[in-house]
Amino acid sequence: MILPIFLWLPSMRQIITWLLVILNIAFYIHFSKDQEIYNKKINLVYDDDVYIRLQGQLFSQIIDRNPNESNAILDHLASSAVKGNTTSQMSLGRLALRSPLFRKYAEEFKFSGDEVQYNYWKKNYSELISLQKQDPSFWMGVSSIGSSWKSWVSYQYVHGGFWHLVSNLWFLLIFGYFLERLLGSFLFLMLYTFSGVFAAVIFQSLSGLSVAPLVGASGSIFGIMSFVLTLYWNKNIRCFYWILPVQGYYGIKKIPSKFVYLMWIVSGLAGYLSTMEEFGGIAHAAHVGGFIFGISSAFAFIGYKKYKKQTKAPADIFVLTAVLAGYNK
Repeated sequence: MILPIFLWLPSMRQIITWLLVILNIAFYIHFSKDQEIYNKKINLVYDDDVYIRLQGQLFSQIIDRNPNESNAILDHLASSAVKGNTTSQMSLGRLALRSPLFRKYAEEFKFSGDEVQYNYWKKNYSELISLQKQDPSFWMGVSSIGSSWKSWVSYQYVHGGFWHLVSNLWFLLIFGYFLERLLGSFLFLMLYTFSGVFAAVIFQSLSGLSVAPLVGASGSIFGIMSFVLTLYWNKNIRCFYWILPVQGYYGIKKIPSKFVYLMWIVSGLAGYLSTMEEFGGIAHAAHVGGFIFGISSAFAFIGYKKYKKQTKAPADIFVLTAVLAGYNK
């Protein structure tokens, strides 16, 4: 494990960095209680094995009748579930909760089976959908339930738990401090926000929209982090490292920026490539999207600085904003 550490906290001059921290904390405090309440209710439905097994049976029929919209993993599970394999039925039942394919056909599907069992599934499924629509993670997150330009921004301020929030704010304070001083408050805010927006777009493009929502500031954090690491490629960053709980294998040391940079890129790509869409998990594709936007913006910034130096052009915040957004003017 390698974790960048503070040299000092941002001063109050870094107003946007502190404002983003405050907003993330305020959103967490305001919505965490509702998230906890609805998560408990949703988990009660998830824990009903009868409901999950019936849902797996239904999903297997949907897959069987819509083969062009399925894939090899779902086809294999469906084939086994149709034959009565309980394990496959349970697996499909849980995967159905994340699947846009299932959501597309479930409510109007002509289910072949016991009418009483179907009504039992229908009752629980309707309750689950109602709970999801009220859960802040779903209506503010990016998912197949709701995905718009508003959710591309709002999802950045909703977190799945306390430690999810703390880890993101840790990196925001460290890297936001440098960037707000370098770019100014306005450009830093634009970089942060559009890194998150681009991360959501890449997440949708690479992973597809799932019923499970994408939430958290990770895409934005990876954007500002990759921007700093690109600019300071040849510098050293003070980090806490931990390899083994043995003297000499942990401590605080200055580590080359390029090493930290490559470590995070490799871990993000490896996470994305090793995660199957059906099983969800950490939104590695969003991390990759944030990295791409941060790197691209850093090179655009470097190019602009060279252009400004050669031409001795006056600083123009609107021109620089356009450059960071990827436009040529």
